Amino acid sequence: MMLKPRAENGVVDFPAVAATALRYAAERCGLDCHGEQLIRLFATAVYYLPAADTIARIAPVTSPETVTRLATSVRVTRWLSRIGFPTVEPLRVGQPVASCGCAVTF
Repeated sequence: MMLKPRAENGVVDFPAVAATALRYAAERCGLDCHGEQLIRLFATAVYYLPAADTIARIAPVTSPETVTRLATSVRVTRWLSRIGFPTVEPLRVGQPVASCGCAVTF
């Protein structure tokens, strides 16, 4: 796990980590994250990537099951989309993308 930058009190600076994780993950997927806009930041970070016209969600990897659960979520959401259920379809890239101690989905 690589959740670094830390604030002065030693706590992980999740906003900084999420922004870095987004850039690395987008690059690996061939997505342009230029002009990214933070939409929401709580337990996860959600960004709009206008150059790629997509949304990215960044979640800290807090256990070994985090990536497995997100991969399952992506598969189920794709299936729901295929059968006509009204849902947002994940991009056709390998996901979740492990990046800087986070899991990123698009």
